[in-house]
Amino acid sequence: MSFKHYIKLLGNIFISFMGAGILGLPYAFRHAGLLHGSIILVIVCFISVVGMLTLLDIKNALIPSKNSDKNPDVEETHDHVELEFREVGQYAFGSIGLLMVEVAIVLSQVGFCCAYLIFITEAIGEYFPQFPKLCYLVIILIPLFFLVSIQNLNSLGLFSIFANLITLTAYTIVLASEVDHLLYNEPSNNHQTMFNLTSFPFFFSVSIYCYEGAGLIFSLESSPHKSIRHHFRPIFITSMAIITIIYIVFGACGYLAYGELTEEIITSNLEGLIPTKVKLFLSVSLLFTYPVMMFPVSIILDRRLNLTEQFGSMNILIRTLLVVLTGCIIILIPQFSTLMELVGATLCTMLNFIFPGLFYLAIIGKGNGMLSVIKSIGLIVFGVIGMIVGTQDVLRNFL
Repeated sequence: MSFKHYIKLLGNIFISFMGAGILGLPYAFRHAGLLHGSIILVIVCFISVVGMLTLLDIKNALIPSKNSDKNPDVEETHDHVELEFREVGQYAFGSIGLLMVEVAIVLSQVGFCCAYLIFITEAIGEYFPQFPKLCYLVIILIPLFFLVSIQNLNSLGLFSIFANLITLTAYTIVLASEVDHLLYNEPSNNHQTMFNLTSFPFFFSVSIYCYEGAGLIFSLESSPHKSIRHHFRPIFITSMAIITIIYIVFGACGYLAYGELTEEIITSNLEGLIPTKVKLFLSVSLLFTYPVMMFPVSIILDRRLNLTEQFGSMNILIRTLLVVLTGCIIILIPQFSTLMELVGATLCTMLNFIFPGLFYLAIIGKGNGMLSVIKSIGLIVFGVIGMIVGTQDVLRNFL
């Protein structure tokens, strides 16, 4: 039975971190170079894991205080205590901390949904190039209005499972197509870049985007069966190392296969019947993933506007405006890579590095020794520098 629980935990971790960002990694490798890109991914993975484990340290420190707030007559073990990222912010800085986390989560989730829309419109545009992409965008938004109006997360569970299965299968086929093109076709250029320091800000931000699951660390830590929960940290670290290896292989193979012709979204390089169908399957998958990613945004806005008691016209209006907002954003920022860099440099940097460090200092401080304080300060410094460098690069290229 325990083996089954291990597999389930591994699956949850992989699904949480293997997002659409992987499709932009070959293009990012094209800019940064093979060796440079690989080094950055390893470093970002390491610091991201440190940040997420720091959040778990905060949770362990807060559990007694959470239990003291509950009914003392009700027995509760630490295994069953759940904590949300937003609650950590509230414990650290009160209502301001709560607002900081909620704003970052809302904007990052909206950013992920925008990336999905860009991919879907690009894929459909390749099938029907005779029409402008704006037409496809309007058509896509119509079913999304209904999907994001689903109030119960359990109702979206089937969509999520279906989407994850298709996505992981499609990524496997894309990687196989990259390797096939690399082995059996003439290389797209005779020389692949190994190191390009000028592209550091871009690749750094894209890398952070790929490790977008920081906000899910509490749910992941609570998800395994209690018999293996004490093994969560080594399993999580091992899984993140494997995911990083997959990222490097996927990105490097795509760049080696297509060289300077590597597109922003690697699926645009694929040819043949099966790879072409993969784009369609991925589009369907991301279409169903969209409402799942938008669900926490809707819940946060409902709480802020005191609309949690009843699902009425105002709730539907909010969800409709969210869908319209994502459509407007991709009209302004239609480039997949630019959106990845922007979200990674700002929102993901805050969630992965800056917030964990700040919250640790505010809640625990020197309680676990000076080494932990230095680690937290390092997270903050790393995040702030990355945010400044990445945001400047986005603005320089976009304006």
